[in-house]
Amino acid sequence: MRSEGVKLWSLIATRGVVAVLVLLPIVLGAVRVLPVRVYTDELVQRDGTPILFEAIALSALPVAFLAAIVGVIAMSSEYADDVLSGSLTAVPRRWALIVAKVAPTTVLAFLTSVTGSSAAAWIAFVTLDSRGYLAASLRETTVVILSVAGGSVLFAILGIAAAAMSRSTAIAVLIVLGTVFLLPRLVLVVAGEAGLRLIDWLPASALQAMTTHVPAQAIATDMAPASSLTPGEGFLSLLVASVFALGISIVIFSRRRVHSVIGAGRARKLLLQRRRLRERPLRSSFAGVLRSEALKACSTPAVRWLLVLSWVANVWLACQWAGAYTPEQQQVDPLISGDLELLTFDQANRSIVAGLTLSHLLIAGVGAIIATADFSTGTIRPALTAVPNRGRLVLGKVIVAATATLIVTATSLIVAAPLVVVILQRQGYIPSLADPIVALSIISGALSLVLTAVIGCGIGILVRSAAGTLLAVAATFIVFPYLLHWLQEPTARTPFVWFANISQFFPDPVEAAWISSPNTFYQVFDEDNRMHFYSEQDMPMLVLWALGAVLFGWLRLRRRGV
Repeated sequence: MRSEGVKLWSLIATRGVVAVLVLLPIVLGAVRVLPVRVYTDELVQRDGTPILFEAIALSALPVAFLAAIVGVIAMSSEYADDVLSGSLTAVPRRWALIVAKVAPTTVLAFLTSVTGSSAAAWIAFVTLDSRGYLAASLRETTVVILSVAGGSVLFAILGIAAAAMSRSTAIAVLIVLGTVFLLPRLVLVVAGEAGLRLIDWLPASALQAMTTHVPAQAIATDMAPASSLTPGEGFLSLLVASVFALGISIVIFSRRRVHSVIGAGRARKLLLQRRRLRERPLRSSFAGVLRSEALKACSTPAVRWLLVLSWVANVWLACQWAGAYTPEQQQVDPLISGDLELLTFDQANRSIVAGLTLSHLLIAGVGAIIATADFSTGTIRPALTAVPNRGRLVLGKVIVAATATLIVTATSLIVAAPLVVVILQRQGYIPSLADPIVALSIISGALSLVLTAVIGCGIGILVRSAAGTLLAVAATFIVFPYLLHWLQEPTARTPFVWFANISQFFPDPVEAAWISSPNTFYQVFDEDNRMHFYSEQDMPMLVLWALGAVLFGWLRLRRRGV
């Protein structure tokens, strides 16, 4: 355990995540309490306990997610640094190696989350007390802090389990992302209201229930309702999920070979490919760069799997969403002339692009893996020797990622469109394949995912690590936009609302693919100065993020050694 603790803390990535783990609760807690007005007799509610508890629990989900990343780093570093053979020589029992990693990882997650949450609670308490509010007792506050710390410990175990099962840091991060952020959305799309009870027991919802203490408001995950579980039930659910995942990972890890074995047929195939490359070497022309990058992308199993899963998700979720509602369920009032056309317009658009709720993170992973393949395999020096112009290399990776995404997305949405039309007709809508909204939905969905792949590629060139890129993508697409958007309500009618309005400037591939109905009226700023962007603004924002990510990645690669 001491050896694993030293090994974990020696990694730069671990120290960086720990620093964010401590600072993030402090920043979010301060933003939550700073807009609170000074108490006067005009204010009805003097109890500051809800605000205090929310300031602590606001960071529970991002802190738990970062703790899971620490667990991924602790386990996947064995594969990334190729030290697993030495570790197993020192610790022949593989289950003991995983258990030895659990202890220092959970202790580190507990100490950092307690430190950050305690600092956030102190800032919130002092601020509320100075403004005349009555806050909770030290005992009640400690319970909330410990619930946040306990959630981060259990999520750290989930991260270790994901890395032990996948062997790859990038795939482990994708598993954590899918479990925390995508699984509630997937269940909600597939099962509708019938899946609400199941969502309550998923890790993210269980964490939300565990860290929500009356009279504080529940801070639910994005696109998922607040959990109906009690804090104790949430803790029990998360504990069972963590122990079960750890047990499965131990079984898989114990039965797996340390090194991958290349079969004779595959070896002959690789030998023939090398001979062909010697006979017809790739030139450093741009066409040669594209061909080289395409070959590397096609030979990467993770890229192939992510593209296949994205194709399946686009078709399957489109059919599930199309059959989820009838016109009467969408509109309670009796339908009048024109209502059915508008409902058909919205439902056709939402159904065709419904798969983006799952596939946009998969496609971002495609861009990240394509961009970081040379860095992770150590072939960046030969690549730059063959292509000295770094701009060509960056552009080649971006074009390959965008082209692969365009092919997969366009074919999947074209296949999904007629299926959606048939299902909607059975549900009582009046769509047709000739309707302009069908073609517009396919175009907007394909463009949205292409830009998402470009963003993942640009961030990957900037970060140089597939796992780090996926972490940055999750923060950009989900974590920070959601937390800042949640803060818009507490900061309304105060100058701090402009800080919360930053959430609208983050990219959202799902909403960018949505098309507003004709004659739809909306306003960007409401009466409380809260900003709300819609699909007309989301798509240009996605374009700007894609251009910015590639530009900054290219500039960073130009000025940085390899």
